[in-house]
Amino acid sequence: MSEIHSNISQDDCPDIHTHLRKNDLITRRNIVLKKYEKRVRELGKDIPPGPQRIRGIAGSGKTRLLCYKAACMHHAHPEWDIALIFQTQSLYEEIKAQVNLALFSIGGTWDQEKLHVMHAWGGRRRPGFYSEVLNAQGIMPLTLNDVPRSSRKDALPYACHKFLTTHDGQIERPLYDAVLIDEGQDQMTPSSDLLYEKRQPFYWFAYQALRPADQDTPSLRRLIWAYDEYQNLNTLQIPSTKEIFGDDPDARRMLAGKYPNGIWKSMVLKQCYRTPGPIILAAHAIGMGLFRREGRIAGPTTKAAWQALGYEVQGDFRKVGEDITLYRPPENSPNPLTGPDGNIPFKFRTFHGEPEERRYLGRAINHDLNEGLAPEQILVVVLHTRLGTVAETLGKYGIETYIAGAEKMNQYYSLKGNNERPEKFRTKDAVTITNLGKAKGNEGDMVYIVGLDEIARKEGEVGARNRLFVAMTRSRGWTEIMGTGRHSLYDEVNSVEHALQKDPCRLTFAHRTPKFALNATEEDPDGSVQIDLNRFGL
Repeated sequence: MSEIHSNISQDDCPDIHTHLRKNDLITRRNIVLKKYEKRVRELGKDIPPGPQRIRGIAGSGKTRLLCYKAACMHHAHPEWDIALIFQTQSLYEEIKAQVNLALFSIGGTWDQEKLHVMHAWGGRRRPGFYSEVLNAQGIMPLTLNDVPRSSRKDALPYACHKFLTTHDGQIERPLYDAVLIDEGQDQMTPSSDLLYEKRQPFYWFAYQALRPADQDTPSLRRLIWAYDEYQNLNTLQIPSTKEIFGDDPDARRMLAGKYPNGIWKSMVLKQCYRTPGPIILAAHAIGMGLFRREGRIAGPTTKAAWQALGYEVQGDFRKVGEDITLYRPPENSPNPLTGPDGNIPFKFRTFHGEPEERRYLGRAINHDLNEGLAPEQILVVVLHTRLGTVAETLGKYGIETYIAGAEKMNQYYSLKGNNERPEKFRTKDAVTITNLGKAKGNEGDMVYIVGLDEIARKEGEVGARNRLFVAMTRSRGWTEIMGTGRHSLYDEVNSVEHALQKDPCRLTFAHRTPKFALNATEEDPDGSVQIDLNRFGL
């Protein structure tokens, strides 16, 4: 086994004392971050008179903001029908808890007949947004089995496209006064064959399910969507206004609508409250391949695009080979956690094989429990398929485990039929073990990522890099990545860790043109400004 040791001294972190346990550090962190809850509440009180886009870096509080906004709408307008929808089924409990907390904080009560929290599609045990809308029209919704295997990755866009093309793009009976979409990037399809008149089918379906916000302006409707363009597991598409509303004049007039000076509502969240700064830097660097020997995989190539993610930038992107320095100001990553020894909260370890990797994991988790962490604060993200084997090994170390989606604790195998609870992610007194699909949108104070070799074998694929980025940004405390064997990706991870040990707020890399340049769109030049639709001549 090889391991990297930090060289940050205690003098570099005068605020941290080596005798503090992890639980002590979490308590201090919670006190520091409590004041930022006020900002979420201030933003959430705004009830837009029409569409609103919320773009945010991973961990910026988009989900919490949507929950608070939905609660404020429900409290101020109890007569409205509101849908708060999301993609990851394991988020059910978390989102319901956030809505309850928000309503309690403003003195409201939850009428679940008016404020609906639901999965975008639905499942065997409970309906979703798509199925509810179609059932209200007296139309049988499609199930996953009705979707051709070639379209399974775009199953929901396929189902919405099928409906729109057979019903002239119209929903006769709109059900909602406001629709709030979390994880908006996951509702996109890159397939031009599934677009409905150049529009993303799910978004146009959601728009059609809305009643007008103003009877004098029937096209003005409260469609509110939040997204992070770097967290989509299947595509690099982002839900831009053109993709949602098309390029026809009526759509742009709808956006111009009632807003002053023809500006539509846009919100950008640059601060990451959940994940400590060094982990965000590491996730962007590794996820985009900034240190990759063969050249970058993806990412911004303009200062403006990086600034929209909360970075200060030095260097010239017009020159290949130019050194680019990314600096993440502490105010944009206010989570103050370091390790109990004052080191950066990010580590990488390699092992000869999986048994050695699992044995180390068992010892490390027991150490965390001795540091005062509760089992449910610990999250193990497994990048391969052998979740049961990992859980069984931890059981031999006396660790109670819960595989996300299982019926009960310490259930190592068979998560099908009656043994499956897709809406459940964690349980009290157990360490959560999960695949990446269920981890998305969830978080933990201590995150172990097991099986980096699975990503390393596909390190040239943007999807594999995105998976790793999502896994790393689940952390609200510490992240430890583990892998077996030797791979070129490991050299990158080592380089990033060494660089952050020297300066946890700064990374410098040689600029090379990425395979996929994820810059702002023509309609949104720097990704952070509100767009004046008068420039379209409206």
